[in-house]
Amino acid sequence: MKTLDIRVAFSAVDGLTRPAENARRLMGQFGDSIQRTQGAIKNLERQARSFERARDAVSKADAGIVKARRQLNALNQLQRTGTVLSEKQQKLMQQLSTRLER
Repeated sequence: MKTLDIRVAFSAVDGLTRPAENARRLMGQFGDSIQRTQGAIKNLERQARSFERARDAVSKADAGIVKARRQLNALNQLQRTGTVLSEKQQKLMQQLSTRLER
């Protein structure tokens, strides 16, 4: 009879403590999930910063190309109107053409 009483008591204790144990286990899993999510967020932030730097570099290069085209077009227009370009202007024209071809 004592064995049965002990089994009943253990069963009752198990029934009372199981929800708490399950909750503790789930909280551990939840904590792991939060850590993985935080790691993913940090990774995305690093990627976003890299993207911003790349975008800024592309914007800067694009602005340089636009400026070079404007200068070259202005020099070509001067040449078409019959203006004699100085050596410096001719050299600049050639440099601009070379840069734009790349």
